[in-house]
Amino acid sequence: GVSDDAIRAMSTRREQILTLTAELGAPTTQARQAAAPATRVAKDHGVEPGQLRDRWHDRLAAVGFGPRDLTAATSAPQARLWTPDDTRRLDAYLAGPHGYTGRELEPSVIGSALLARAWPAEA
Repeated sequence: GVSDDAIRAMSTRREQILTLTAELGAPTTQARQAAAPATRVAKDHGVEPGQLRDRWHDRLAAVGFGPRDLTAATSAPQARLWTPDDTRRLDAYLAGPHGYTGRELEPSVIGSALLARAWPAEA
């Protein structure tokens, strides 16, 4: 995964918003929403892509996120496509005693955890 430090290193805009609202003494959600447009600066389209990439790598390296970390974070296995058999297994699970119809649940509680149990891990 990507460390919190690496995420913060690349999330400079959020830091600008938090700094501005703290300086104004208004660290609320509404203040952050109002500060967002005020902290937005025009992009520098004259920057060479290589220079920009080097800056990003330097920022990440400063928090200990190096080339190996980047490769690991961006080399996830390819997701497999959903098949009609997946739909049949999901339907059977949800209609069964441990699925949706066997519980007193609101529709909004059907989430990834429930759906993930619809087929075995080796699938």
